Amino acid sequence: MICDDSHISSKDLLPTSEVSWSYAQAIIDFTTSVIHASSVDEVLWLLTDEFIEILGLEDCVVYLLDEARQKLVQKAAYGHKKSGLARIRNPIELSYGEGITGQCAEKQRSILVSDVSTDPYYVVDDQARMSELAVPIISGGKTIGVIDSEHSQKDFFQAHHIATLRALSSIITTKYDRQCALSDLQESESKLRRLANFDSLSNLPNRHHFLTSLRAATQQYERGELTGIGVLIIDMDRFKLINDIYGHAAGDELMVKVSELFRQALPESLLLARLGGDEFAVLVTDHSLVEAEAVGEALLAAVGDPISLTVADVRTSASIGLAEYHAATADEGATLSNPTPIVQRECDPTALMRLADGAMYRAKASGRNRCVVSSMLGSGPVLSELNMAAAINTALSTNQFELYLQPIVELTTQDITGFESLIRWAHPEAGMVLPDQFIDFAERSGQIGAIDLYMLQQSRECLDDLRRDLQDDISINLNVSASLLSRSAWFDGPTGELFVEGVNIEVTERAVIADTARAASMLGDLQSRGSRIFIDDFGTGYSSLSYLQMLPCDVIKIDKSFISGLGESEMSLSLVRLLVSLAETMGTDLLAEGIETREQLEILQGLGVGYGQGYLFARPMPVTEARAHLKAHLSKNQN
Repeated sequence: MICDDSHISSKDLLPTSEVSWSYAQAIIDFTTSVIHASSVDEVLWLLTDEFIEILGLEDCVVYLLDEARQKLVQKAAYGHKKSGLARIRNPIELSYGEGITGQCAEKQRSILVSDVSTDPYYVVDDQARMSELAVPIISGGKTIGVIDSEHSQKDFFQAHHIATLRALSSIITTKYDRQCALSDLQESESKLRRLANFDSLSNLPNRHHFLTSLRAATQQYERGELTGIGVLIIDMDRFKLINDIYGHAAGDELMVKVSELFRQALPESLLLARLGGDEFAVLVTDHSLVEAEAVGEALLAAVGDPISLTVADVRTSASIGLAEYHAATADEGATLSNPTPIVQRECDPTALMRLADGAMYRAKASGRNRCVVSSMLGSGPVLSELNMAAAINTALSTNQFELYLQPIVELTTQDITGFESLIRWAHPEAGMVLPDQFIDFAERSGQIGAIDLYMLQQSRECLDDLRRDLQDDISINLNVSASLLSRSAWFDGPTGELFVEGVNIEVTERAVIADTARAASMLGDLQSRGSRIFIDDFGTGYSSLSYLQMLPCDVIKIDKSFISGLGESEMSLSLVRLLVSLAETMGTDLLAEGIETREQLEILQGLGVGYGQGYLFARPMPVTEARAHLKAHLSKNQN
């Protein structure tokens, strides 16, 4: 018996010149064949069907480990054990240590028995033979299988047989490792798709999933496959009050229960999503306006009764905005001169969301606990590409744009260190318009510079007020566009004087990609005036690490897509841990966006992330509310 094959050298592989070429050629051919095999099982049958006979062996069985049962299972065979195409006659299973095969697996060494009649471990399978060779298949330090061969002659197997089967074993291991890696990758991709498309708290589809589905529905509508599309935006009333009184755990519990109540109230054909915080959405297709409005009424009724939480029974309600688009029918648009009008088949999903959002705000303003409808019937939206430029100019001249502030906190103490300034558009007809609904247009139209200047002036005035009245070291972060970073005129005259210590700059890769060198110079100038430079949405852009090397940077903002998976995804945790190491290497601070749960906060604190913002602390709010929030926070700390 040979239990230690470490002394076998490569020369043992080639016993004679006649045999050497056939052995070497068999290994080469097997290696080539394995590349095209789709599975490990296919590889094993390739070995036994096409290559074992070349080695002059009478019999060969390949075992693989069934990890669940810890059994070595016969998977492929050559000789009497083979029964038809990819089938084994009377397959057997062995435990670790059972038989010469089990001993090989347990000891992870090749075992050669010259005379099996003298070996106590020999197990007769299909028929008794005189000699046996077992070679382990090892992956990651553990035995995953065994190549076992028997022969009718004593002393048949030699060192070159061991070396050859070891080479074939290594090739099988390579294919096994690749298959496992592919399986792990597919599982990771599946988990990532789940994280990207579903809300971790409620298990409902998230904003990304909803918007993707809405875009697909609008394309179906434009092709004539759908007759109408409706969007309902639902915002829970008094949620912040419940959160403040009973704590964030109660707020999370409430969102879970509301999600289930909404789910039960709606037919499965409708897409219900949680957009974030206490905001939900429903996508309705091929329903009339009356039916879509009935969906809103069903949602209101679903939360009409008190909801029992662990800490208390609470009452909440919903404010719902509904926007629907359906084409004009012949009856609705027919005239004597045109009895069958052309049906309008253009639908802007962004406009539909904006109108639903505006209707939701009108529902809140008119008393809450109701559904308000905004309808588009064969006509363009309130804000379209055609009238957007004029509407923006009007908004600038009549002060329709409003400054909203979201607190930035130091995670260890949860003290407010500053605010991020955000723009909102209080449109007289469309309601509250969010920046993602008009900023892209403003960048294309060249109006973004005027919006930047407006926000800079408003932010500076607000900063001066807050520092004078409440906290002298408070700061405000200003999001800037490529327009600001590409024009040196910004820094000349009165405009340049607005940039002072405390007015921090947030910039995305998108804003600097056109002219990185100029942007780096501008940011360096701002840094010298006392502004801190925040790199926003880090990790979601084009080439984050390369841009960090070129740009002045004081703080890296970790995008909320990384934060949302903390506590549930090992990948999210690893990514944030990597960013912590990167920040330490660069000597920069970290700010986590989108913190919504206490668990996320505790993980970030444990990792050493310094700052954060998100619904766990406060939502974006008008300046007057932000002042009151900061004042209450300072008063609480003093007491």
